Amino acid sequence: MFAATILGIACMSFMLFFAMNKSVVTTEEQDLKGSGNLEPLIQTILSEKEKYEYVVLINAAHGGNNKGNTVNELEEKNITLAVGKKLTKMSVEGEIGIFLIREEDTDISNESRAQLVEQVQPDLLIDLHVNADPTNERTFGTAMVYNDDFYRPNITNAWLADVLERELVTEIQGKALGIFSDAEKKYPLLSMLPTPSVSVEMGFLTNKQEAGLLKKDNYQKRIATGIYKGIEKIKEELDKL
Repeated sequence: MFAATILGIACMSFMLFFAMNKSVVTTEEQDLKGSGNLEPLIQTILSEKEKYEYVVLINAAHGGNNKGNTVNELEEKNITLAVGKKLTKMSVEGEIGIFLIREEDTDISNESRAQLVEQVQPDLLIDLHVNADPTNERTFGTAMVYNDDFYRPNITNAWLADVLERELVTEIQGKALGIFSDAEKKYPLLSMLPTPSVSVEMGFLTNKQEAGLLKKDNYQKRIATGIYKGIEKIKEELDKL
């Protein structure tokens, strides 16, 4: 009885900790409000994309008032933007060009992001996220989410997700949680347009060790490098077709 009481108190304390210290947002549904004026950015990307053979758009999820997952002042929106900026620096003229949809800490609606994607017509859209599991602080690892409604000859989002996961997990020496179909449409941006796209859940803020890594600049660089190697692998395979 005593042990059961202690266990109950421990469980209640754990849940109270997250209730007091954590805001959980597991979808992009809060990215519904914000700036709709992305025309200057669209024109900049359109003028630059001709320099590259393969164009990738990076969506750094959330921004502005929408912080995304937050644990002990560590905010998803800042991590996605930091990794996104590191990815853009890996562009290679004549080969792979990488552009950010959200370049600053600003609110941008999903509708505006989708309109940008529609006008730019990238070869690939990568949607960056950071995960959370308020019920189990031991959960960690990376996961890929894709829209299985999309199909193009020789390309499926499931294949893109698989390639990206393998390269990312290898680079960071992390744990692969697998690739998952967004059957419930919890990632609206993936299903708004018929564009090759994958959402990358880079890790869990609710895991103390992984959260500690995610906020470090050198680990963010490793994540960006792993994603870039995945992009290179995808381009390499597509060039063979």
